[in-house]
Amino acid sequence: MKLNFFKLTFALGMICSNMFFAQINPDLELTTGGGDISNGPATTTTVTFSKNSDNPTGSTYSAYNISGGLTATYTLQNFTAAYQGTTISGGNSVSFGHTAATVAPRFQQFIQGAPSNTDFTSSTSAAGTGIITNGTAATNNYGVNLKAYTSKLNTAGVPRNGRVKLAELKILFSRPVNNPILQITGLGGTSGTAGFSAEFTLNSTLSSAISSIARLSGSSALVVSGLSINNGASALTATGAGMAAGSVRINGSNITTVVLDIYVRGDGVGTAASWGDGTNADTTGDGLLVGFTATESDLSITKTVDVAAPVAGNNVVFTITAVNNGASNNTNVSVQDLLPSGLQYVSHTAATGTTYVPGSGVWTIGNLNDGSNVVLTVTAKVLNTGNYQNTAVVTSTSGISDPTSVNNTGSVTLATICYNLPNTGTAGVNTRHGITVLKRAGADNGNWPMVRKSAFTALESNTKGFVITRATTVQISNIVSPQDGMMAYDTDFGCLKLYDGTAWSCFSTPTCP
Repeated sequence: MKLNFFKLTFALGMICSNMFFAQINPDLELTTGGGDISNGPATTTTVTFSKNSDNPTGSTYSAYNISGGLTATYTLQNFTAAYQGTTISGGNSVSFGHTAATVAPRFQQFIQGAPSNTDFTSSTSAAGTGIITNGTAATNNYGVNLKAYTSKLNTAGVPRNGRVKLAELKILFSRPVNNPILQITGLGGTSGTAGFSAEFTLNSTLSSAISSIARLSGSSALVVSGLSINNGASALTATGAGMAAGSVRINGSNITTVVLDIYVRGDGVGTAASWGDGTNADTTGDGLLVGFTATESDLSITKTVDVAAPVAGNNVVFTITAVNNGASNNTNVSVQDLLPSGLQYVSHTAATGTTYVPGSGVWTIGNLNDGSNVVLTVTAKVLNTGNYQNTAVVTSTSGISDPTSVNNTGSVTLATICYNLPNTGTAGVNTRHGITVLKRAGADNGNWPMVRKSAFTALESNTKGFVITRATTVQISNIVSPQDGMMAYDTDFGCLKLYDGTAWSCFSTPTCP
């Protein structure tokens, strides 16, 4: 007796790192509402990720909208085996969903093949944790339902233990991802006494940035060899020992496209008729649920300063805040924040568990979990000259992708000034102040320069230059009763000299840039 369409469950899971963090590792998953639940057949469909805040032990889902969210578009292409059943499959040997007597929506719960949760490994989780197959419609993982028909094993005259390529499955991510994990469950089915299984080989030519694949966990029948993912059981079945299930990591960074060659293989038992004849009524074949889990970590940095327009010579305090906006925990996080030439390091205060090295400007943070932030404050002296743009950049070497880079940099540029604001209080400070060339400005010529409270002078010129008293070195040294702060231009040394109360010296350091 020929059984109708025994289902294989296949899920392509994506993980952005194999690093382990704390027990709760928020990630991105496919769940109810994340895909098209209409019936097939179809050759393309798109899925949308939700955030699971309780991965790997729970299923608390919420919308994920950072940088527009993460999606994946599935496309069947390059069909290499014809199929007559236009009603069932749309005339192709593989389809998303179908319209047989028992319809198959193209997006379903991840329960086919009766797998064990411990067969799977989700993103940043310990082996055998993170994928739920035995819960409810609201808690289970989901995947796209792909159908691989076996009639080609009959109509092409292929031996009953043969292997035939049917088509290619292209998965296009809406943005680059790192180290995706392929989750597979339920590989295997039967028709009469005949067993069969869909199998997959990674097409490295059509895929992008992929170096290798690695088996992480799975049932005993799941075999990974080279770039192939197969059912290694001698007797292929839809459940039990003849069913293959598990997780396979696709190694690579900035992956945008994964292409899998889809095969179907027989176990050599039964008759040719067991594989079906490809007519409209023929539904013999395997089903695949193609789903995902994923990790992303949106790191951001902000920088503020307590005084935006400081006086040269004064201190300012920078506050740098590093944030993980999620969805996933991250590790190996650091910030590069080296002071520019116009600032001189004074001191810093780093968040507990983090370290800052002033000489290199590296702030080592380490682990930064979903929704967490840490703060660094740096006190610096404003110098007379130099660059006043202070920039901080946050990065991670964990291998978890950052969905947007525009918020990875924070910068503050100081608008330095070279004089203190006048004292507006009542006390003030006695300051000798005056501008004259022999003509005394005060009522008492003996009180020169005259005493003023907290005086300061700003000299400005647009198109005219200021003329300072010009004298030789001898003439300047012969000034009777020089006062602290007096100045004159020394024509012998070619410099502006200031009297500091004990000696005349060339003025060489500006009070502001």
